[in-house]
Amino acid sequence: MRALRWSLVTIATLTVMGGRAFCQSEEDIELNLFRPRLEISADTFPNRSFETTNGEYGSHSGRLNVNIPLGSTHLRPQKGILAYQFMAQANFSGASPDITFLSQDHRLYTGALAFTSVMLSRSKNLYVASVGATAAEDEETIGSPTGRFFGAGLVAHRLGKKTTLIYGGAFTYVFGRGLPLPIIGAIWRLNPKWNLTAMAPFNFVAHYRATDKVSMRIRTGAAGNRFRFSNQGDFPGEPETLYLHVSQWRTTGEVEWRMSDDVALLAQAGTTRTTRFDLSADARGSDPFIEDKTGSAPYARVAARFWFGKTVLEQWQEK
Repeated sequence: MRALRWSLVTIATLTVMGGRAFCQSEEDIELNLFRPRLEISADTFPNRSFETTNGEYGSHSGRLNVNIPLGSTHLRPQKGILAYQFMAQANFSGASPDITFLSQDHRLYTGALAFTSVMLSRSKNLYVASVGATAAEDEETIGSPTGRFFGAGLVAHRLGKKTTLIYGGAFTYVFGRGLPLPIIGAIWRLNPKWNLTAMAPFNFVAHYRATDKVSMRIRTGAAGNRFRFSNQGDFPGEPETLYLHVSQWRTTGEVEWRMSDDVALLAQAGTTRTTRFDLSADARGSDPFIEDKTGSAPYARVAARFWFGKTVLEQWQEK
């Protein structure tokens, strides 16, 4: 046995990084998830015409995510909180959007650092709290970035062997501007291979565990961000620094192949629709001077995940 598993059947973890929120479900909590992890990914969607503005919008981006446990996993068999772990997460992404009505190309960068605590109670409930800061800038404004704080807290409360209720709240930029949002959802374990996760207002995931090494997921949910954006003469009369707000809705299928205990590959494909694209002089996005949306475009993403070090059980076996 290469990983020690707690008896909690399913877990929902909310991560808010760089203005992006997503829900990830797993069949079990494995302590080897708390090993250092590196993920490298790239995604793309082609140009689509704006509905009212002359021009098109598409993008290609790359992302680097790092998850580092802070100290060991603390196990306390006689306490109300059976186990807890502290972690640090960092991510960096660079995007090359194609906004055809602009005279010059812009490169968009996002960086974030967060600290997260995960606690498992004696009743098998899971508690997650995450706080951090992020900056989202184009290549001209990144020399003097403006930080933004974000955070989330949630509880995964077991109602039985097959149902887990999720509730909490988050402050995120997933809809293109900073918003405090409630979190409410549930996980249903239909059978040993299928589980469903529904999380309002973020997304829905259907997870199928085909084998011990291959998992498949169908996802639908929101994605987006707010960037400080330089006005390079395209908008006379507007300030030198503007704000670009982008919100999208994505529906995709993905396959993850766990090649070994240390390496996994992921491929994702589907559609994305830009539901909000606007430029304004106000960080909150009020009174934009350009406000538009696009039709659906094909979306693709590939990723590689790497784990380092040894599992908790392997460390115990060496002692």
